[in-house]
Amino acid sequence: MLTRRPLIGPSLLFAGALAACGGGSGEDPEGGEASESGASTTEETGEAGESGGALVDVALPQALGDAMYVNTVVYAEIPVHVRVEGEAESVQVSVGGVSYDAVDPEADGDWVATVAVAGTGSDTLTATASAGETSLEATAELVRGDDDIQLTDEDTVGPSTTPHPFVSEGRLFVVYTDRVDGSRVLLQELDGAGRTLGDPIVLVAGSVGATNARIEVADGQIAMVYQTPTGTPYEAFFAIYDLEGDELLAPMPLQTAGWSDSFGGDLEWDGEAFQVVHRINDGMQSSALQWLSITPSGDVTGPVDLATATPTGGTSSEPEASFPPATFVDLAVVGDHSVVTWSRYRYLGLLDTEVLKGYAAVVSREGEIVAEDAFASADDFLWTHSFHVNRVGERAVAIANVDDLNSPDVPAPTAFRGFAFDAGALENLSLDAGTLVLQEPDLREEVFVVEHPVHGATMLWIDHRQKSATGPEAPIELRVAALSESLELGDELVFPQARFFAGLAQLRGAPISTNLAISWSDARRGFPSSETYLDFVWY
Repeated sequence: MLTRRPLIGPSLLFAGALAACGGGSGEDPEGGEASESGASTTEETGEAGESGGALVDVALPQALGDAMYVNTVVYAEIPVHVRVEGEAESVQVSVGGVSYDAVDPEADGDWVATVAVAGTGSDTLTATASAGETSLEATAELVRGDDDIQLTDEDTVGPSTTPHPFVSEGRLFVVYTDRVDGSRVLLQELDGAGRTLGDPIVLVAGSVGATNARIEVADGQIAMVYQTPTGTPYEAFFAIYDLEGDELLAPMPLQTAGWSDSFGGDLEWDGEAFQVVHRINDGMQSSALQWLSITPSGDVTGPVDLATATPTGGTSSEPEASFPPATFVDLAVVGDHSVVTWSRYRYLGLLDTEVLKGYAAVVSREGEIVAEDAFASADDFLWTHSFHVNRVGERAVAIANVDDLNSPDVPAPTAFRGFAFDAGALENLSLDAGTLVLQEPDLREEVFVVEHPVHGATMLWIDHRQKSATGPEAPIELRVAALSESLELGDELVFPQARFFAGLAQLRGAPISTNLAISWSDARRGFPSSETYLDFVWY
């Protein structure tokens, strides 16, 4: 029996209404010297050992601004990494009057201690590396909480959307929107425990302002594509700011004259320019998915139409049809090319109806489309709810979220199928069956993949399977798991307090050494609430 399920449920109505990162040197907020991670290092005691065995430095790389946060509802214990330069005979981590021995299994200076955490409050965590009579210490504040970290309050600032955390120059930031005096885009600095440092900086404001903002950070520059709630329903602009909020490139409109912008969009730095993808429409169901390249000085290449749709819809002779109202469009720059992914409807003659399919295109720096393909054939019964791509090292990792319309199961199983494209092979793009990453009952959505120094990558998504197991009142869950180079999924971790409207989670993550800062639009206050929340994943 044919079963068709909605793409985003009630959030489709809400969508219209709401319309990576690196480390570096930092300074200790108290004025002392800071390690590369931001965790302060004390003076050594005793005499240094012989050359080759001397302790040179010790640091806590998971800390920023001398602070770390752990949600004790998610974690009973955490892996604390201690980076040692030089040779240590032993390393200990102490917190709350309890000491833990660290080990260095790879003998590469990365010592790890498994530290028990419980309750709430904060303590000084101290890592001590010893060799003979010499010892070095690094300290950071470990903050323990029993919830995710709430960054915005809807009672104060209205709905908040499209949060995006990033780390630049050893500092943690988040960009998000709110609804104070219209609509605004804000830049907020945080410490490693998710506490605000100073007031947020307003990047975009005014009676029109912006309801959605997507960013890319490179060389201390925050490039942003934001949408204003005008037109039918948006206008889109590109602008660049520095970390202090100063404008480096004035906002420039992106949509073609006479057209409006649509939900979604993405951008990424290619080493010379910011590549951008977004979708435009004429208000009459004609639309186009466009690619552009914009340099920091404002020189533009494009736009190039990657896909177009007309009001006629799909037919047997012209099967490519319209885009869903809320179409996620992603871009990943790999080498001299970018991979762009999206979903759109395609007419399926066997069913005499349109089925949602995933598509990908490869674009050169100069705007030439060098490859195109669709996930699954034109004649199968696979429904592709979304198709997301992210850069992981020198590969583009794309994840298709699909189910089989022929499945007799209710609810039908939905699968994540993954594709990993190497930089040197993008011109031969082929979306065949892919690698089965995960298949479980019910929906899963909004997957986001972040490069990870140990596992290869970490994958975030929102998951509906608890609704199948315990009933419709069960929450849509935030899940996180390691994703290996071969696209094998590790153990899944659930952040149980997060709440979502399907399709509007806006999950994003930024690495802090082996950890991950993650943010999302949270709906725990009920429809149509939308507040920005943050938490940390420990590896």
